[in-house]
Amino acid sequence: MSRPMHKWEAARCIMRTDPSAWFRDSPIENRDLDLLNAYPVSFVDYFKGSYLRKVYHMKAGEGFKQTDWKVEEDVECKQMIASAGGKLIGFDFPPLDETHWASMTINANISAPPGQGFEWGYLSTSPTNIRIFKGPASTCDLHPWDAMILRDCTTNTSSLNAVGKVSKRKWDILLFKCCEDFDHPWVVTTVLDAGVFDPKASHRCLDTSACGCIFSH
Repeated sequence: MSRPMHKWEAARCIMRTDPSAWFRDSPIENRDLDLLNAYPVSFVDYFKGSYLRKVYHMKAGEGFKQTDWKVEEDVECKQMIASAGGKLIGFDFPPLDETHWASMTINANISAPPGQGFEWGYLSTSPTNIRIFKGPASTCDLHPWDAMILRDCTTNTSSLNAVGKVSKRKWDILLFKCCEDFDHPWVVTTVLDAGVFDPKASHRCLDTSACGCIFSH
């Protein structure tokens, strides 16, 4: 007997069949289609503990803060991402007040199946690598199944940094918000290898003159 399908599995099937329902008039690149149709990777447990976790953010002249991406903070987090260079497709949120962001990092919590060399860790990226798509009304009258694409994610915890097959690569991630878990509404559904990671050519600071970063840029 087959098990019941999770909402995120249903959403992924629909988006694979009709991506324009989410993308609307925004371009759909081959890289996006490759992500939608990717096979599972071995180091991700898609059914337990892989979800969008939190945003680390710092305004110029202030210290670092963090916001957990829960249902209650969903609109605020979307606005924050958009104010720092991310793209919202299909939403009509009022913009945030003009903000001078020094740094912002978005973290996806990745839980691993047994035998992968780690239990959990973060794959992280910057707002400019993020697109968030309002779900079509046909998916749910009250809470449409929004989608999010994170590009060029890299390891951001010591547990994952030590796993070479993950830390030496960049990763694209597809997530859906189906609200089965109000504390972690955005679920990781697909992960795709996006190429070799070059640490020297990568940083997540939005203003290198204001971030106070210990790394050279």
